[in-house]
Amino acid sequence: MLTDSRGRIRVEQLGAASSLPALLIARAATSPDQVAWRQKTLGVWAETDWAQLEARVAAYATGFGRIGVEPGTRVAMIVGPGLEAAAAGTGLLGMGACVVSLHPGVAGSELGALLAGADVRIAIVEDAEQLEVLREARVSAPQLHTVFVVEPRGLAASSSAPPPLIGVAAPDLATDSVDAWRASVTRLSPGAPALIALTVGGSGAPRPVTLSHANLMAAARA
Repeated sequence: MLTDSRGRIRVEQLGAASSLPALLIARAATSPDQVAWRQKTLGVWAETDWAQLEARVAAYATGFGRIGVEPGTRVAMIVGPGLEAAAAGTGLLGMGACVVSLHPGVAGSELGALLAGADVRIAIVEDAEQLEVLREARVSAPQLHTVFVVEPRGLAASSSAPPPLIGVAAPDLATDSVDAWRASVTRLSPGAPALIALTVGGSGAPRPVTLSHANLMAAARA
């Protein structure tokens, strides 16, 4: 059994998975109806079970694949914690993309240098305010060509405004997208880059550190 009587992942079974997306697949298979995520929106708590979470993750991966994200593509996530950020990030990991994790509070000038240094072509931001910061940063990162916004409220209604984050609801794609995403996860190399994080503390500018799928699994086991 992968889980105990309460549906929690058994520590000794972590070794059976070689990536965090693989752990999600295993959990969704063994306890699909158990609650994976609770989140309050506009004062109302909503629950997402493991099967729904996997479908959401796979839908994001399908959408990102349609715009050219492939293994090795670096995608910046400049968002706070939440279901959509977690689902999008896990979808990207499962398709072999490299997530560049940046704090939403980074100033535009510094953000531009970080995006340029990591060769980020696609970015996900939280809202209209963060989008304005990214527009300032783009002066230093001209290679950035696509931006998605998690919460599009407050964006100007124009053809030039970026679309909202893709793949949030795709029930017609659920089965096919989940199967395709699972197949992609099986092809992941443990040593492939999964996450680029920034060092914190000390003196000088933050420095990027590349973590592989194996690194993230080592942290999970620890």
